[in-house]
Parts: sequence; C-alpha cells; structure tokens
Amino acid sequence: MSDLLDVISRNTRLRRVAATHGGEYAGPCPFCGGRDRFRVWPDSERPGYWCRRCGRHGNAIQYLREHDGLSFHEACASLYGEGEYQRRYRHFRPSYPRPVPSAHGEEPNPFWQDAARIFCAYAMRLLWSPQGAPALAYLRRRGLHDDTIRKAALGYNPNAYYDAPELWGFPRWDRSVWIPAGVVIPWVVNNSIWCVRFRNCSDDASFRYIQVRGGGNALYRADSVRADAPAVLVEGEFDALTIEQEAGELVAAVANGSTNGGRRTRWIETLATASQVLLSHDADQAGDRAAAWWFKRLPNAQRWRPCWKDANTMLQEGGDVRSWIVAGLAKL
Repeated sequence: MSDLLDVISRNTRLRRVAATHGGEYAGPCPFCGGRDRFRVWPDSERPGYWCRRCGRHGNAIQYLREHDGLSFHEACASLYGEGEYQRRYRHFRPSYPRPVPSAHGEEPNPFWQDAARIFCAYAMRLLWSPQGAPALAYLRRRGLHDDTIRKAALGYNPNAYYDAPELWGFPRWDRSVWIPAGVVIPWVVNNSIWCVRFRNCSDDASFRYIQVRGGGNALYRADSVRADAPAVLVEGEFDALTIEQEAGELVAAVANGSTNGGRRTRWIETLATASQVLLSHDADQAGDRAAAWWFKRLPNAQRWRPCWKDANTMLQEGGDVRSWIVAGLAKL
C-alpha cells in the first residue's frame, strides 16, 4: 500500500472507484466529513488527495500536517523514519535557491513546478464541480467556450490560503506562499509550468490579476508560435484564448500578462521566428507604449490595435474577432 493511502486509510474508509491516474479511491472526507466527496490518487505520477466539498488537497506530508497537526519534520519522520529523514527531506526542501530568471529567461525549479501542477490539477477539477459553478459562469460570460476553457486547463480556487514554503520548493524558514482565490490560469510552455496566475471574478476586489510567487517571466502560450507562420501578441490570457478560439487556425496567439511582461531574449527570439507579428496590446496609452517596445525589437511586427479595449471585450460585445485578425494579417 502506498504511503498516502496507508496514512489516509487510518482515518476514513476508502474504496477503489476508478482506474484513472493509477487508481482512484473515494470515501468520506476526514476533514469535513462530506460523504463520498473525498478522492485519493495514491499511485499516480504525483500522488495526492482532494475533497470536492471543503477543497482540502495535497500529498501525504500535507495530510499529516493538516489532519494530525504535525510539523514538516515530524510528518517526514512519521512517513519514512528518522533514518530515512535526511534523504527524503532533501526532496521536499531543495538545497539550492530558486533560479533568478536571466536575460535569456529560465524556468522555475522542478520543486516549484511539481507543486504548481498538483495545485492546478486540483483547481481544474474544482472548476467543473458544483463549487466551481460561479467561476465557470464568469468564464462563459466572457465568451469563452467550454472546449476553450478545458484546453487551456483553467481552474478555480474558492478560498485564499497560505501554503507551507517548502511545498513550493522554498526553504522551510521562508515566508508562507499565498494562494489567492479566483480563476486559476496555468502558464505552460513545452510541458514546463512557468507561472500560475489568478483572475478575481469580481472587478470590485483589491486585485484583478495576481500570481503565485516563484514563477518565471514568460509568454503565455509561447509554444504555439511556429516558424514562418503569423502570430499576435496581446496583454491578457483571455485575449489570447479569445483569438485562439475565433481564429486559431490563422494565427498563434500569445500574451505577456502585462505591459512589461515577457521582455526576455528567449521570448523575443521566439516571436522573431514568426512570419509576422500583430502587436495587439490594449487600445490605450499603456498598450501603445508596450507595443512600441516590441516594435523596436521585432522587424516582423506592426501595431494592430483592438477595435474595443482588448480582444476579449470585442468578443463579449459582439465584435467579429476573426475578421479583425484577417484584416491585420492583410496589412503586412
């Protein structure tokens, strides 16, 4: 029996319900008591648990910390014994700091990426559960189709909380990692996860977009750019997904997340391989300045302002995004 299944079975009765991800088990949640709402994947590539009712999730270490109140050291010792502790402990707390992105751009370390993948898988499942209904409705109101949402692996986190730093690859004495509430947007480039961003579903909140610390400076969907094929660069992820949804066979859509994002040699070189690049940052002064920065570095680029504030607003208000893209490509 796996470490995870052995530990959780002490507190609740689990039964095998599916063969997906190496085997899926279900039973009452040991945290909230929700009947048959608790799921465990003990033999998957990244073993974990998740409650569809209270949202608790994690691995065996996290379970012992939250359910039994153990420290990180005590949880490791309980699972592996003191003799194995030092070897196992190095897996959860890296002996090197997170790489600082250079001018060429470096991806986050593998410990951070593992944590990000586990969290994003949980958030994606939650989005399509009854608890995620408000967030799913919000995405649909923005004009995104269900297949677009699924393809982008968007998710939902209903409640903000703090994670232990060592779970995200930071030293255990570092500050906790804040996990905000909102729509979860993973930035995956060539199977590496560079960033996890959150979009608050309420425009009245203290923030609209925020990301988990430790991520890298990337371009959203950078791996969709193909040599000698056209691309469009926008600010927001929803703008990129809008263009992919409406005209994905015509152009690769990438986003830099903000007016200053993605300014690394690696991503400039990526866009330089495209046959042409439409610089479609938001239709405001900040967007014009961002586009001017890229225009100086990409000889294959031109400014192509959205007809509305941005591509997603155009979609929401009934604009023809596809025709706008076609017209932009015809100008070059």
